[in-house]
Amino acid sequence: MARLLRRLQNLDDRIIYLIIGICILAPLVRPLNLPLSPGAMTVSAYDTIDSLPPGSRILLITEIAPGGESELLPQLVVFHRHAMSKGLRIIYCSTNPASVPYLLNLTNEWNSEYSTEYGEQYVILPFMAGEESVVVQIGQNFSALYESDYYCTPFKDMEIMDGIEGISDMDLVVSVGGGDLFRWVLRHIQASKGVPTVVGCTAVITSFVSPFYSSGQCAGILSGLGGAAEYESLANLPGKATAGMDAQSLGHLVLILMILLGNAGTIAARKTFVEIPPLKRGSSK
Repeated sequence: MARLLRRLQNLDDRIIYLIIGICILAPLVRPLNLPLSPGAMTVSAYDTIDSLPPGSRILLITEIAPGGESELLPQLVVFHRHAMSKGLRIIYCSTNPASVPYLLNLTNEWNSEYSTEYGEQYVILPFMAGEESVVVQIGQNFSALYESDYYCTPFKDMEIMDGIEGISDMDLVVSVGGGDLFRWVLRHIQASKGVPTVVGCTAVITSFVSPFYSSGQCAGILSGLGGAAEYESLANLPGKATAGMDAQSLGHLVLILMILLGNAGTIAARKTFVEIPPLKRGSSK
């Protein structure tokens, strides 16, 4: 055993990289569905949406861009899948021009699985420049800001928009972004109109969002990829977030194992050293 541990110290780095690479890629191809323990913020977000009756309308505002895709896209996907499976309706809008392609691809990808109809179960609103000022207008005068969808189809021809005069006609607002979007939504929609709000954010800004959850202004939070994976587990809709967390967990496990084996090999090697006593003074030998 000691000899094996000593040999591990001389293991080619390329073999180590190959082992770690396989352990990370394998769950992405075939998720392991490792057990998760959803946090209170994720559970609250799930319960808020799951308790909505069929036909309820959700306004989902996002600022997703390539820089936050790895964390925010899985959140958008699981929100969409859960809502469609529950018979809820989603109205998508964006404060970033890069967000629109993500919304188009998302809705097209899952359209056939849930047999949804554009204009009935979901709709995509056109991008409006202005960032925070757009959110202000959404809260104050939604019907004046948006009169048609992304394809310039008037709202009067869409079942999903029937009866919507303002933001108060929405049953829930969901914010998905990695910047200040959650502040704008909570400030100009939740605080002023009292519409229940769920926030999806990147993990790095969760500490800035969590005080709003503690105060009751935010009904729930999805934090990064882990939050999306927890939501998938609660909704029984495993997807890319679950696969990503499996890859992270297995990769970390292999790294820890390599470190332990390396340390064990070092200890085993030290025990084989023969300590030579120092020569006595005056001795030539």
